[in-house]
Formats: sequence, C-alpha cells, structure tokens
Amino acid sequence: MKCLPCRAPAIGLALFVCFGCLAPPAATVRAENSRDATKADNRAHPSDHFLEELYFYPPSFSREAIPHVFDPNWIVRNATTDFPQIDEMSGVAVMLYWAQLCPAEDRCNFTIIDRILDFWAKAGKKIILSVATTGPPIERFTSSGKEFISATPEWVLNKVATFRSPSNNFFGIFPDWENMANNKKYTFPFPRYDDPRFLSEVKKLVQQLGERYDGHPALTYVRIATGKAAEDNPIGRANGYGLGTGMPGYTNHMWIDYSRKVNELYFASFRKSRLEFDMGWMAIVAYGVKTITPSTASEQKEAREFLDYLVRRNVFIAFNGIAPPSANAPAGTTAINPEAASCPNYDPRQPGAYMFLAELGRRRIAFGLEGNSLQSACEAPRSIGPILEHLRPRRFVFFGDTAGLINFRRRGLNEVNRFAVDWATNILVPWFKGSKDDVRRNQAMPRIEQFAAELDQFARRLTIAR
Repeated sequence: MKCLPCRAPAIGLALFVCFGCLAPPAATVRAENSRDATKADNRAHPSDHFLEELYFYPPSFSREAIPHVFDPNWIVRNATTDFPQIDEMSGVAVMLYWAQLCPAEDRCNFTIIDRILDFWAKAGKKIILSVATTGPPIERFTSSGKEFISATPEWVLNKVATFRSPSNNFFGIFPDWENMANNKKYTFPFPRYDDPRFLSEVKKLVQQLGERYDGHPALTYVRIATGKAAEDNPIGRANGYGLGTGMPGYTNHMWIDYSRKVNELYFASFRKSRLEFDMGWMAIVAYGVKTITPSTASEQKEAREFLDYLVRRNVFIAFNGIAPPSANAPAGTTAINPEAASCPNYDPRQPGAYMFLAELGRRRIAFGLEGNSLQSACEAPRSIGPILEHLRPRRFVFFGDTAGLINFRRRGLNEVNRFAVDWATNILVPWFKGSKDDVRRNQAMPRIEQFAAELDQFARRLTIAR
C-alpha cells in the first residue's frame, strides 16, 4: 500500500519506532500507573539521558491486507505477529477505529484488544491504547463491492447530527483514493461533536473500555480520543487544504468545550491507568497562532486554562507533530532520499505546541513526542535529531517503517520487515513495466543498507545511556 505523506498512522492499529539500547521502564511505569500519582511522578528523570520510553505504531497494512482491515484476525496480526520487533522497544501504540471495534450497536468485539494485550504482555512489552471516534475515511471491502466509510460507526452516524466534509487523507488502496484526496468532489459524513447525542454514545464507549481495561497491567497509557485519529485535531474546522469551511457553526470554544467533556468521561472511567492527551489544535488556539480559523482572546485563555488543567490532573501531554512534511520538498522526496527538502527548524519561541513543550521542560514536567512515517523527508535523523535534543522528551513514538528497517539491519530480510524494504526499493528504484522485483531490490540495496544503519545508529545514540 502506498500511503499519503501525512502523519496519521496506518489504521488497524497504530505504531511507531523504537531505538537501540533501552530496557522497558518498568519501575517508571509502575510509579505512574495512577492518574492520582504525586506530582513528583510526572517529573523528568534527572539524568543526561532523557528518552525513557520508545514505542512503535504497527506497520501499514500491506496491499494484500488492505481488503481485510475490518477483519479482527487481520487487525490483531498487524499489531502482533506481523510486527518487526526491536528488543529494546517499550511497546506498541495501538490505534483502533470505533467502526472496526463496534461495527454494530451493542456488538463491540473487545477480543481484538484482549488478544493484543495478551500477546505483548507475554512479550514483556506495554501498550498505548486509543480508540478513535472520528478520523480519515477507511476503505471497506464487502461481497458487493467497496466503499470509504468514517471512523465513526454507521449506526452512530444514523443517530446523531452530521456534516459532510472532504478529507485530505484516506486509508485504502492507492488507486482507489489517488484522485479523492484534497478533492472537493468527494465528501464524507462526520459526527457533529456539539450534538449531545454524539457525546452520549462516546460516553458509553469510554465506560465500556474503562470497565474492561482500567488498571490492566499491559497498559501504560490510555489516549483520550477527541478528534481526528484520536488526536486533538477537530475534523470540520476551516483548514488550510482549500477544502471549504468545514463544520457549519464551528468555533474554537465549541471544540474546547467538547474536549473538556470527553476528558471528564475518561477521568470517570479510568482511575488506575495513566491517561494521555495528544495536543495539537489546543496549543495553536492557546497561543493565538494565526490560522484560517482565528481564535479570540477569550478562546486563547480558555485553551490555555484547559492545557494547564490537564497537567494538574497528571495527564501525560504528547505532541504528534515533530516532523511535518516539507512545504517545498521535490516530488518523491522521502526520509531515505531527502535531497533538497527544507525542514522546519526547532524554535522554542515558536507559538503553539513547541512553546508549550518548552515551558513544560522548564517546569521539569515529562512529555512525549511522535514523529511521522519515513515518507516525510523531515523524518530523517538529521532533521528530528536536533529537535529531540532540544526538547528532551521522556517518550518518543515512531512509525512501523522505521522499526522495519532497524529490524532489517539487525536480522536481515524477513517477512516482518519486507514491507519496509519494499517501500524503500520503490522509492529508490521505481517499478516500470517488465522490471523484476529482485533486480530492483539489489540495485537499491546499498542505499537501503546505509539508511537502515543510519536509523540504527541514531537509535543507539539516543538510548546508549540506558
């Protein structure tokens, strides 16, 4: 499967990368299992080494697996046996769509989560769990054909107020969405998060998750899912993609109010497991960053108060935007061939998430960062390395393609890392009619091996103190 150059993880379950030489931070995790832990538990470890936890999203579904993204067995395989393990990783970041977990009302298949938790618990690893209630459309295959549907189950959409909006990215087979991304002709239904009926359905979901998994020993964090793909990213706001104004009547106050209510749902249902909030839009509003959706002075104050409130509640703050795509990257530019791509430099004075994270660092409050897939030219070690050194996060999350290439570097070509090697091959030596895969792979192999070594060395350098 060819993925869009966006930061959203592959659906089914999400995962990112791991580094070189670190052991699972068991003592740290145990100390922070409760949201009501002391403030000292939320402090950065006083050491020259700052990374204590490294997670992966599962790899993107292969082209063969895409038709099965609603099949529970394929979902579990993608996040367990098909994962290219790195011995030193802390665990896996699992992201499910609500529509995958609960395809029909009162028929949620929680055994998907059960099997994943059981697999990684036996492996001595931990899970970051999130269930996204909204997100980019995902391709569903049935006996009668195929269609793109919302992350929100259809039975929920049928009960609540909705709006239609284009999407800037999809999950599916490349030819099926190639002409749909950033195209105003294609719109999809999304729930209005200002509809109390939608919040009521979210409440039922969170309560079910809490009843089953609060305090589960394999869980290290439970992600508070608000917007797009479980992040603080409201679908429907006016955006920069030229796709219209989004949800009618949208205001930043509306989004903050909804986010606060969802957080309270998680507070009520998860009293033992550590909660996390993946901020994005909230920090943009809090610092009055100029966007196509302007924020008022009162909204800025409200957003900042909300972020401070989360910190006081010992919610782990994460930011999933460390390596945004380069605005002027030549076509086909990726982390393995960044060429002349210009990547944003870290600036602690930059309004938004970076400024808030820098403030957390000064207060010695631990936080997490997340990168992008290797399809982003700005995901190369030379780009994200300086940002990590400056911000010094406690946790970092990579995508599965990085895990795949490090696994290849250490264990040679095998079935769990072949997807990453094939991706790199296609980037370096594009397929053309009559070309043979083995010939192309051999031609690309010197650069693939070099890049895999760069990732491995980068990982070891960041984690050597452990």
